Amino acid sequence: MTKLRRFNEDGLDYFSNYLDELRDYPSLSPPPDLLESGHFAELVGEGISLDREDFETRFDLAEYLYNQLDPIGEQILEHDTHMWSWIAFRYFEHIRIPKSNPKTPGARARYIPEPGNYLRNYRHMIAGPYYVYRCHADVPERARVLLCTNLNTAGDFYEQVASRQEMMTNPAFLDVASQLYLDPDTGRLKPGAGGKGQGSARRLAAICNQFDLTFDLYGMTGESILSLLPGEFGKYR
Repeated sequence: MTKLRRFNEDGLDYFSNYLDELRDYPSLSPPPDLLESGHFAELVGEGISLDREDFETRFDLAEYLYNQLDPIGEQILEHDTHMWSWIAFRYFEHIRIPKSNPKTPGARARYIPEPGNYLRNYRHMIAGPYYVYRCHADVPERARVLLCTNLNTAGDFYEQVASRQEMMTNPAFLDVASQLYLDPDTGRLKPGAGGKGQGSARRLAAICNQFDLTFDLYGMTGESILSLLPGEFGKYR
């Protein structure tokens, strides 16, 4: 059983140094003593474990973490860099860029969040999906369109939307995105939705960003936003 922990300063430094070493040695194995050693991490809460491994999508992972971390106060979750870094290490082999990719391990922000820096925090591969799910916990399925990718892939649409808080937290906008791009049979994005072409999810984010200058998107329904969209989005309706 893997009990929830948070890194101490030595543990966070050890993890940070390991990420640096991976740039030169992509096949270097994670240090086995880092996860549960009392020298590097301390227990958080009581009775909270993170044992599940079989996540197909980021939505599945976010849902699991939301339920498991419920006993911890939101204020702690919001700012505990050491805990989110430990969880990223716990699931490192699931969220890391593949060893064969020359960009491995990817940007540090994928694994170690920067408290107070919203422009980068959404990039954390664990905390980012968790925050999106938490914002829509009243209707979790609304968040699936942003979190339907594999665990090690954020996706262009997520990057476009999660970096704009007013868009990411807008239920009507995500309802529109779900209607247009989410395949109800697979729970994944429809073919072409994740690209950059006409009618793509990226285009939706860009156009709604323009709409936001003249319309109160937060005060609109999904159907009202749909009625404003140009014809290029018709192929996804």
